[in-house]
Amino acid sequence: MFRELSLVIQEVVVLEKNYIQRLENGINLYVYNGIDLIHQKDKDEYWRLFANLLKIYEFHKNQLFCSLIACNEDIFNIANVFHTFITNDNFYPYVLYSVDEFKIEKIISQYKKDFDKLSSDSGDKLGIKNFLMEPMQRLPRYQMLFSKIIKTLRYSDDSVKSFLTVCCMAEKQLRRLVNTVDQAISLNDLENYPKFDWQVGQGNFRKMSKFIVFEHPKDVEYESNVYLFEKSLICTESNPNFNNRLLYRTHVTLDEIYFIEFLEESKIKITLCQKKISLSGATENIQEWATILKSPGKGDEGNGKFNQ
Repeated sequence: MFRELSLVIQEVVVLEKNYIQRLENGINLYVYNGIDLIHQKDKDEYWRLFANLLKIYEFHKNQLFCSLIACNEDIFNIANVFHTFITNDNFYPYVLYSVDEFKIEKIISQYKKDFDKLSSDSGDKLGIKNFLMEPMQRLPRYQMLFSKIIKTLRYSDDSVKSFLTVCCMAEKQLRRLVNTVDQAISLNDLENYPKFDWQVGQGNFRKMSKFIVFEHPKDVEYESNVYLFEKSLICTESNPNFNNRLLYRTHVTLDEIYFIEFLEESKIKITLCQKKISLSGATENIQEWATILKSPGKGDEGNGKFNQ
């Protein structure tokens, strides 16, 4: 068991080193050299869209990899490293990059021949699209590695119970993070919000759930993807006339919430100074959202490290 566990731990470090090298090669080739292929009118947007990928690279190279090496193959400490970095939102650039990735591909497609030639001249047979997908695949791979570790530890004796606990927590956080990334991508479908920009001043995106929303002053009810941020929530409605793109309906600034009450197990009413809305949905979703909204700004898992 311990030999198998040691091999998995070594795999974590080796894969991390290789990932950083692939990011570095791709950034040098497609970001720093690729910018010369872009027309002047698109250069600022090109840099902006790649900003989060550069943050991802710097985080892995200067923080995560160094922390993993310092763990000296101690699985308890490795799991704690992931727990701490996820809790502190160090992985959040993955969420923003995933939202912007299709916009990057859209720009790249305008210069396809130039980027194909750049790939060919450099000997990169996989091309820029493979490079762009690297970060999209990274978080699920971490989750799979921890699942493998948990499977190895699960049928061991009580001496490894603390190891199993912290690994399960890290795997759970990674699973939630992967889900958050998937949910955030759907923000690309949001339109018709001229007076509200979710990318400015709303804090980090946290989660999305499907609810029935009732706006009391307007007596309007609709099915909604409700997006929760650190400082606000956004209610949207699917528009079947436009390929089910999401129409902005209303938003709530969390600081304006005056009162939250349960109307029933699967329904809450949110009262603000000037308006009221009700959310109805699955009981577990309603209870989770009620807890978060009553304590805005606090993460699902809390802060701090596990003690062995």
